[in-house]
Amino acid sequence: MGTQISGGKDRGRRLYSVSADIRPTSQKLRLAIFSILSFLPDSPRVLDLYAGSGTFGLEALSRGAAHADFVEVNARLCKIIHMNIKLLGYQDRAKVIKTKVERSFDTLLTEYEDNFGGHDGGYDLVFLDPPYKNNPWEEVLGNPVWDVLMKPSGVLIAEHSTEMVLKDYYNKLICRQNRNYGDSSITIFKLSAN
Repeated sequence: MGTQISGGKDRGRRLYSVSADIRPTSQKLRLAIFSILSFLPDSPRVLDLYAGSGTFGLEALSRGAAHADFVEVNARLCKIIHMNIKLLGYQDRAKVIKTKVERSFDTLLTEYEDNFGGHDGGYDLVFLDPPYKNNPWEEVLGNPVWDVLMKPSGVLIAEHSTEMVLKDYYNKLICRQNRNYGDSSITIFKLSAN
């Protein structure tokens, strides 16, 4: 067990993790992100892309998220996410999708009716944390599906190296702010009104 939940009902609970091959979002950065997001609805729907061990989505569930979907391609990491979901008792509020993020949009759109039927539709919060050496930004952020997958008031948080400067807009996503925390940076996007 390694990383721990930094807030909510499971604050302090340790999560299963893997070797140093992955870089989970630090507790300090998660605290900063959730303090910035205090305006979100009480029970947001969350999408955790490049989920790793699932720390961000699990943190959101601990803080009251209604549901979290985790997208991760690595089978070993998917197993860790499942173990963490079970450890915290979130089996009925979480789903793990084993696929590449770039391919996940078709799956998410196909399951759109099941995921959001009877709701106000879409995710309130999307979190992207690809390996810092990767550069999927144009393909992922520029994908035209965001206005379907996100609620109009939804927020997309991109974690990246401070060396990587993201554009001010990608298709329908507009940068609202950027903050640096050591060698990590977060860029916050919202949907454009048009």
